[in-house]
Amino acid sequence: MTKELAIESVITEAFSSYRSEWMKDLHSYYTEPRYFPELVTHRPCFLIGGRGTGKTTVLKSMAYTYQREEGGGVASKDYFGVYHKFEIGIANSFHGKGVSDEDWIHLFEHYLNLRICLMTLELLKDLVSDGIVNNNDFDLAPMLASLGIELSADIKGVFDGLRLEISRFSRVVNNPRLASGTETSILNMPISELFYSIASSGILHEKFFYLIFDEFENLHNWQQKIFNTLVKHCGGNFVYKVGSKRNGIKTKYTSANNEPLFSPQDYAKIDIDERVSTSEFSEFAAKVCDIRLGRIQKGSSHDRCPETRIKNLLEKLDMDSEAIKLGVDKENKIISEALLRLTKVANIDLISKLTELQKFYLSYLVEKNSSSLEGELTHFLTNRNQWIVNYENYKFDLLFKIRKGKVGISKYYNGWETYISLSGNNIRFILMLLESTLLRSVKNNDGRLPAVIDADTQTKSCKSVAQSVFDEVAGLSYDGPQYQNVVLAFGKLFGYFASSIIKKTPELNQFNIEDLATNESTEDFIRSCVMHYVLLEARETKQTKRDEVSEYDYSLHPIFAPKFSFSSRKGRKFNITTETFNKLIDAPEAGVKAMIHDSKGKNEQSGLFD
Repeated sequence: MTKELAIESVITEAFSSYRSEWMKDLHSYYTEPRYFPELVTHRPCFLIGGRGTGKTTVLKSMAYTYQREEGGGVASKDYFGVYHKFEIGIANSFHGKGVSDEDWIHLFEHYLNLRICLMTLELLKDLVSDGIVNNNDFDLAPMLASLGIELSADIKGVFDGLRLEISRFSRVVNNPRLASGTETSILNMPISELFYSIASSGILHEKFFYLIFDEFENLHNWQQKIFNTLVKHCGGNFVYKVGSKRNGIKTKYTSANNEPLFSPQDYAKIDIDERVSTSEFSEFAAKVCDIRLGRIQKGSSHDRCPETRIKNLLEKLDMDSEAIKLGVDKENKIISEALLRLTKVANIDLISKLTELQKFYLSYLVEKNSSSLEGELTHFLTNRNQWIVNYENYKFDLLFKIRKGKVGISKYYNGWETYISLSGNNIRFILMLLESTLLRSVKNNDGRLPAVIDADTQTKSCKSVAQSVFDEVAGLSYDGPQYQNVVLAFGKLFGYFASSIIKKTPELNQFNIEDLATNESTEDFIRSCVMHYVLLEARETKQTKRDEVSEYDYSLHPIFAPKFSFSSRKGRKFNITTETFNKLIDAPEAGVKAMIHDSKGKNEQSGLFD
């Protein structure tokens, strides 16, 4: 009899594989995204997406190694793919050491020739092993001659020779005295010779070849120009599929500086964030998570993990229920007593039908407008329709104010839609949230997963993940501590806006930097924040007197919302300058205090919230 694993181990195995590199059996977890048909076309493509968007998983799914794992998937595909990830350490090695920039260009061009030929030869070797082609089907002599490598007896021998050559070449790159005498190849010539040989054989005439490169952002500007040249001039029976983070494409120019890549003429661009709507992502994420939840159910007895779907597992509080759970009735004690005394101006039947959250809104209006309860009640009775419209606009925002300044949960984060919102359409964050939630729930329920996970457990898990992601930010890059300051400053600011009575619209959690285009260093830093998912950007088109101008509004990634208790939904925005932004980042505490003081001291029609 097989011993049943602890459910915690099963949960961790199913939900902790945030990255494709960690997955033992990628194909069993893989769910094809809707944009996939646009990716598997016979044209070059750049797939844009940050950590957790599923970009790497999708790119790897096109590789022949994945098709082999899939079993019967090889014959059904009209393409063969090979995958490679650009490593930042290798990219950085083509620099300095007393070697001229021109020589580094030639060396990197030769490296790309070697790398692409090696990738393709590994594929051919696997095809021989699988009985799809034979060793003598291709004339590889022209390719080897262009690389300066001796001919071998078979495909495996050629592969071994290329592998040895690229290992030797790595020593050349790292030793300047060897670099000067190294023979290099002309960019693209060995690659063209190789694929001409494959095409000429006629053996694989029904198959197309995808050369898949990931983490394009790790290449330097000049290296991207060289690779762009390959993309520009590929064709025939092979194309490039390139993965990059948002803002990771540093240049669209080729080695010929006056020759840029154009979309859609030269390549197709698929931006995952722009292409996938929230509703589509929700559907996709549910499929991904249901597969993983099924793994838990399969690996556990029914009493430890009931049959259910991920959407049904998470309790969802409506706003009125959440208000009660937050203690709004206790907060309303004084106003409820006051309402009973105002019978002379009130319709007692209408007052008795007010929900606790509506009573809290009356209290909020008294403080916000510096008015009296009697005056606000009169306005409610005489303008009920408009009052209800205004209330609905403020209803969600009111939840953040009920427990202002109190210890404990000040806002609940619960339900599938909220998890989707917190993730920012990022599958990595969804998996992190659910792993934390499931493990906490099991711990609270004596090793069993309940049919429904309560809102308290969900909220505490969301806060834990938000803190974990915040801690990770410092290690994202050299600027990591500055990224943390961005999160800290705007998190504190948005949290203050959410809980406080301010004379402006609800849910202030976006900002626009008015003069960003005039400050290159700040603009570069913002782009880096977006690339690392510290900030999200949303394009806005403004009509000026002469033309339409596009600019961006920014917000913290919603995964941080539970840490600071602000809304994960896209809200209203305010304007700041680059000077204010930089003050916030250099000294978050002082910067936030100054902005709060500024917002209180200025007229509603001008200043911070305009």
